[in-house]
Amino acid sequence: MKRFVSVLITVFIGLSLLIGCSLLSLLPEPIPVNQVSPIELSFEQYDVINMLSNNNEFAFFKFETDDAFSEIEFWIEVYQKGTLIRKPSAVYAYNDEPAPFNGKISMQALNNRGMQWTLSMSFDGGGEINQTSDRLRMDDLVVGYVSGQIEEPVTIEDGKEIVLYATNHVLDPYAESIEDFQAYVTEPEIMEEFPYVHILKCKFTK
Repeated sequence: MKRFVSVLITVFIGLSLLIGCSLLSLLPEPIPVNQVSPIELSFEQYDVINMLSNNNEFAFFKFETDDAFSEIEFWIEVYQKGTLIRKPSAVYAYNDEPAPFNGKISMQALNNRGMQWTLSMSFDGGGEINQTSDRLRMDDLVVGYVSGQIEEPVTIEDGKEIVLYATNHVLDPYAESIEDFQAYVTEPEIMEEFPYVHILKCKFTK
């Protein structure tokens, strides 16, 4: 009787393992995460930035990829009435062998008798890259600025340019805020109505 019970227990365990493995094989494969997203700041951090942001702009993002990439790039583009006139600041990173990239990027734009940008890129495994542009004078008189950044994660795709942040130099004090940031890539003609536009972009390449 004891032997019979032992055989039943063994068979039951075997069936349980078989069913469990079969169910696991039916589960979908995990979807790779490849995205760039804004960094959520605390109230205290916002207060500090607001104290520093007189005529300055700040933006902070994080990037994470499960897929392997060989190169990443973050850069500033400056447009005058829709025409690209400068790429004043850029930071790059390369992998000898394609591998995931995970880290953070920050942008600081100083507005004092011209614009000057600093980009800083850091990696979760260590290492940091910084680059500060020369000061760029802008001739046209403007009455204000409309700035904004992405509010939700944006999916990273091989070779796709992504707009993270944009500032429109405006003549109308009641100019509307920015909503669709990726339209600067897909519909660049929208920039023709502004004296100047500066944009922070990124691209990941396999």
